[in-house]
Amino acid sequence: MIILKLLVVVLLLLVVPFLVGLLPSRFFNQDMKTPGNIFALGYILMLAILEVVGIPITLLFVYDAYYILAWVYGGILLVCSFLGVFLELRSPNRINISEFWQRSKAKMKHLSKEAKVYCIIIGALLIFQFVMTFVLASMDADDFFYNSQALSAQSYGTLYRMSADTGRTMPLDLRHGMALFPIFQAFVSTCSQIHVAIVSHKIMPLVLIPLSYLVVLKIGQVLFPKRKEAQYLFVLLMNVWRIFGYVSYFTSETFFLLRTWQGKSFAGNFVLPAVLWLFLARYEEERNDNRWFYISLILLILAGGSSSSLAVLLTCGLTALLSVLFLYRRRNIKNFLKELCCCIPGLIYIVIYMLA
Repeated sequence: MIILKLLVVVLLLLVVPFLVGLLPSRFFNQDMKTPGNIFALGYILMLAILEVVGIPITLLFVYDAYYILAWVYGGILLVCSFLGVFLELRSPNRINISEFWQRSKAKMKHLSKEAKVYCIIIGALLIFQFVMTFVLASMDADDFFYNSQALSAQSYGTLYRMSADTGRTMPLDLRHGMALFPIFQAFVSTCSQIHVAIVSHKIMPLVLIPLSYLVVLKIGQVLFPKRKEAQYLFVLLMNVWRIFGYVSYFTSETFFLLRTWQGKSFAGNFVLPAVLWLFLARYEEERNDNRWFYISLILLILAGGSSSSLAVLLTCGLTALLSVLFLYRRRNIKNFLKELCCCIPGLIYIVIYMLA
């Protein structure tokens, strides 16, 4: 039974994101279409779908809202997974895992000794973070709220209508009700029949920590395109920075390791850095086809809404700021307007938050 539960977790958190990511990856350039990018994009799309489906259900339904959301959301993920595989098999430039693996092994063989040492240290630090996060799970005041909301959703079928303080019914808590990251963990818990506290504290960090460092690696590859040693040194420095970043209880580094499973941590350590990476990757090399950029940016803004309501505002603000900076650099008003238009879903989110 335990093995079956773990297989369901692997399916939901590793296989399904990759299959879902195949759907929008059709718009990627060939050099951008890597397994890492597809996996990250799959998580972004999954959380974006959760927001698009979950917010109307949260606002319109009182009883059985969670059960409705779980069935609808699960069905959409299933359809997207099969559709992603189907379209990828029909694509002329479909991803070749075997070829990618061979290229990766060839690149590793040609790495310098310095780069290989950096990789070994990075791997050791990642294992250290996994072990410490899994064995010494951190508990804080937010545990009673987020996990209790996930549990009340499973137990009573309501979404953010049970008080975490008293356990009594209450009006919709809209401040947190539009950030459905805990409900995603409840969905994983429901499907796998593993307690939501175990999912949030033990399982989610094993996925979210590598996902965050994947974005760090992508930023390093853009900043140092021809220097592998510098790329891995950049990731190594970010590892050390995050391990010893507990200078305050409210830093993103503190959230990253002590509150990894919370949406606020996901927003600060994945969503916002991913916005920066998208802009750097897009403007480092001028390409005629930038559909991958606009699609990824829109999905990322929606995914930010699932992690935190404030993350939507920050993501839109960072997008606007980077758009202005690259407008000054490239003098392309057309791209500037398109980038601002990508913020429209976030603005709609903010309007719903203020009016509902």
